[in-house]
Amino acid sequence: MDWIKDIDFADLLEKDVRLVFEHCKLATLLDLWENLPGINIYISEKSLFEMKKRYIRKYFDREDDNNNAKALAARLKASEKFVYEALDTTDKKDDRQERLL
Repeated sequence: MDWIKDIDFADLLEKDVRLVFEHCKLATLLDLWENLPGINIYISEKSLFEMKKRYIRKYFDREDDNNNAKALAARLKASEKFVYEALDTTDKKDDRQERLL
């Protein structure tokens, strides 16, 4: 798909394709077209939130919890409330629905 680089094409991009191009650049757009053509992709933040929680549990310093909570919140672009709530969770998968089967 290198031939695309030989033409002006930005005016032909629409909707999500334009967003991917503008925010992730041409290489990502080409990868998506080559590997996942024709499918709709929804990028949920659920995994990102779980990663933030894991990061908080790993790097939270209980001896300096107030300053540490503020620093973690700022670094992760989250609230201090989110930081403290993350400390009350684990990586354990919620299997309540599966146990009903």
